[in-house]
Amino acid sequence: MPSDTTEIFRILTVAPNLIQIEVLDADQFKQDASDFTIGSYLKISDDSNTSIIALVQSFKIKETTIGGTAATTKPSFILDAQPIGFLDENGKFKRGGQQIAIPPNNVSIADDAILKGIYESVEEEKKFCFANLAQKQNIEIAVDGDKFFSKHIAVVGSTGSGKSGTVARILQEGISPSADQTQRGVLNNTHILLFDLHGEYKTAFPKSKKLDVNNLVLPYWLMNSEELEEMFIESNENNSHNQISQFRYSVIQNKKKHNPSVVNPSYDSPLYFSLKEVHTFITNLNNEVVGKADTENARPKLSDGTLIDDRCAYYFDQTRTFVVYSTAAATKASNGPFNGEFDRFVMRLESKINDDRLAFLLKPKKTATTEFTTEDFPTILKQFIGYNDDGKDNITIIDLSEFH
Repeated sequence: MPSDTTEIFRILTVAPNLIQIEVLDADQFKQDASDFTIGSYLKISDDSNTSIIALVQSFKIKETTIGGTAATTKPSFILDAQPIGFLDENGKFKRGGQQIAIPPNNVSIADDAILKGIYESVEEEKKFCFANLAQKQNIEIAVDGDKFFSKHIAVVGSTGSGKSGTVARILQEGISPSADQTQRGVLNNTHILLFDLHGEYKTAFPKSKKLDVNNLVLPYWLMNSEELEEMFIESNENNSHNQISQFRYSVIQNKKKHNPSVVNPSYDSPLYFSLKEVHTFITNLNNEVVGKADTENARPKLSDGTLIDDRCAYYFDQTRTFVVYSTAAATKASNGPFNGEFDRFVMRLESKINDDRLAFLLKPKKTATTEFTTEDFPTILKQFIGYNDDGKDNITIIDLSEFH
């Protein structure tokens, strides 16, 4: 591009979000800018050498009549460009607006030095590259890795545009050791957890740790209160408040039973409890009959005459048989406060526990006869974010395509 471009370009409009440039000599322009396309970058300067960088967004053809009606028509082009930043006094690119003298008198195509200043200006130790500029394949797109991975990122596009490939490329670069790490022989301290909804990322990461419905360990006792109640409680039932209160009570008491060293465990504490025992507890509440004789004080009464002072000591281990309802003075007994109220609740708990599709969640087994407990929490956590000891990449793919 020649230093004097006034015979090739003419500035028509300068606005905060639009600069219109007429290309007066299309033949010369094509000769000087053979690789110029929509998406190319322009440098627009004034006499004081203040420069704006603009991105070409569209163009249109303008026909100009030369020498009157009998003369031929000479086409010219009008480029619409959006300002994206400016070059400061040191030639460093900065995003944002900048005042420029009116009218600016020089237009040129941004060279590689300017493009590298835009896309490769990140500090070396924070530089993260995963793509090249479409218009100039020799220009790497560098971002601040700390900022990039500490914020939410959206990869959007139409079907078939390459969203999955882009995500795979970003993650592949994220787990690759830098040149400095390779030279020093240290690990890339990256932990990536990828939820694969359609089972499409395994081939992109052949050395990844893969979890699926067959080997994923995700015990139910890691769920918080909202998740537990969403799983087991029907909020539209009339007695849902009683279901919640007794389920909450039984879960907390069962956590205390299985974690005696923990002081005051809460409903949300990630501590082991036995869902089967909680189901047994609710079943006993649903069948409970209390003695009404003078000395029995409305305590739960078993069929062998045992009076229960502490439900937690009797209701977790097995389903109990209670005395029969009676109005006789000697054997007077009546239904407990929740007798018959939890019929649907008990059936729901049982159906969830016996649903093989939820086995990975509700019946995770450490061995054929033992469950994962609180002591196994580090092992459970390591399957997601722990370092691999078998030479695999530090990325874990959770294949959700088989979950129904």
